[in-house]
Parts: sequence; structure tokens; C-alpha cells
Amino acid sequence: MSAAWLAKSAARGHSDAKWMLAILCNEGRGVAEDVGRAAELLRDAVASGSAQAKFHLGMMHEYGRGAAQDFTKAASLYEQAHGQQVSDASYYLGLLFVQGRGVEQNFERARAYFEHAVDLGNAQAMYALGQMHAHGQGSPVDYSQALYWLKRAAKQNDVRVNTMARTVADEIESVLSQAELQVQASERMLGVPIRVQIGTVEGY
Repeated sequence: MSAAWLAKSAARGHSDAKWMLAILCNEGRGVAEDVGRAAELLRDAVASGSAQAKFHLGMMHEYGRGAAQDFTKAASLYEQAHGQQVSDASYYLGLLFVQGRGVEQNFERARAYFEHAVDLGNAQAMYALGQMHAHGQGSPVDYSQALYWLKRAAKQNDVRVNTMARTVADEIESVLSQAELQVQASERMLGVPIRVQIGTVEGY
């Protein structure tokens, strides 16, 4: 849809047109870049209950673009959009809980938001779950679960994350392969079997 068409629809009060036009204004696509106007359009759409507008205005508050940087406000807007089934809002809210920005750090809640986003098909949330399992955030390190989520993310048609997920999965598999070779060498040297169970190391 063209910026001109969206502008006409937004002027008539269509909330979807407002948030879509706001994105164009924020990025300078088809119109002059104007982050202030983008934020204004989003606020108008939020007042009409637009879930997507809540998410995008939350991003503007998180990154301080066109609106005062306010992590608490961002978390509140993400929570509202999450409740309206916006998967990206669930993912971004999960990140805030991982980082402890605008909310108290809580890995369990972060995981719950990521899992909700995954249920809606969000590839970035799949990647995030893989990283949580790999680093032991909220639970012991579990490389098998990390690989499951990373490989699942890599299979998604999302250029923001699929290549990165594949790279991290390959790195983990390489490390595990080297560890297995070291265990086998130790077994030969000691003459006894050594059991190594993946996923029992407490993370930080």
C-alpha cells in the first residue's frame, strides 16, 4: 500500500492505516522520515485499541526513537500487545525480562513469553529459547534442548534469525563433538567407561 493511500485512510480514522503509515514515517519509506509523526500516529492508533500500534509504540519507547526512552512504558505496551496475540510483542517482552530492563529480571517469565511467541510461530523466540538453554538461564544448561530450538529457528523463513541460528547450532555441535572425542580418548587411557550427560551444568 502506498503512503498516500495510507495517509488518506489514516485521516479518515482507520487505526490499521495509522500504524502502517507510522512505520513508513519512522523508516522514511515513501515519505520523509519523521519519527515524531510516527509516534503521534501510533498513539492515536493505540487509543483506538490497535495491537500492532501498541507493539510499535513500545519499540519507540524502548529505543528512545520519536519518544522518550522508557523501558517500563515499553514493557507495559508490549504486555498489552502480547495480550492481543502479537507474537513480536511477546518476544520483545521476553527480552526485557531476560535483561531486567523496565521489569525485574526473571528468566522463568521470559521463557513463558518466548514460548507464547513460539506458539504463534515466532522464529526469533525459538532462537531465544535456544540461547537460554545454551547459557543456563533459569534452568541448567541443556545443549540438546538448545540445539532443538536453534535448529527449529534455522528452518523458519525469517532472515532476521535463520542464518544466525544455524551458525550457533553448528558451533555447539562442533564443541560437543570435540568433547566426545576427548571422552573417548580418556576412556581408552583409563580403560573404563565415562558417562557424560549433556544438560547438567548450572549456568550463570
